[in-house]
Amino acid sequence: MERITYAHLEARIALLNAYTNNPDTPYTRDKSGVKANVGNYHWSGAYGKYTLHQMHNESGGVSEPLSYGHCYNKRELFDAINVYMAGIKVGKESR
Repeated sequence: MERITYAHLEARIALLNAYTNNPDTPYTRDKSGVKANVGNYHWSGAYGKYTLHQMHNESGGVSEPLSYGHCYNKRELFDAINVYMAGIKVGKESR
């Protein structure tokens, strides 16, 4: 089984952002300062565990669409993102 790296997570989340038409990066800097990109998905790590965040407002507020807290190792998060994307696909096809 292939080891999941940060690069794997970044690539999978980039695909998720593209698939959902969300911004590629969590933040954008302009003349007025730094602004959070609402809708962007990105990973967050703490205490050796990881989770998926989605940006919800321009102040940087996030939600955790997969869990409550940093409870995944990299492989588990990678797999959970795949399942999440499959659910989004089913939702789009059923419309």
